[in-house]
Amino acid sequence: EQLLREMWSLQRERNNDRITNQILPDVVSYSSVISAYASCLDRPFGLKRAEELLSELEGLAEKECNESTHDLNQQQQNQPSKSRGGGRHPDGFQLNSTVYNALLQAYANAGVTSSAEDL
Repeated sequence: EQLLREMWSLQRERNNDRITNQILPDVVSYSSVISAYASCLDRPFGLKRAEELLSELEGLAEKECNESTHDLNQQQQNQPSKSRGGGRHPDGFQLNSTVYNALLQAYANAGVTSSAEDL
């Protein structure tokens, strides 16, 4: 998780310096960390952190969707759109089966089958 935070920190610093070629967190980064928390020996803690990261990822996906809609509207009006920059997975923050499988594993390891069934 510290690596995710470091990636965000570097992204903010580089944006200030106008560097565009950068490695950014994305759905792959988040699913990797969620998967690591799913394997945490302190299962309740691991599950809690996995759920918190999923919630963070959902917020990022919603923001990205809103920005894409805004960019599409700008393109339709023949206005320049802002670029996301390089280094991000093509799916951006869109949740996928890998993320959900990692969360299911966290639920299973913590013995919380009802939440796994709800997911």
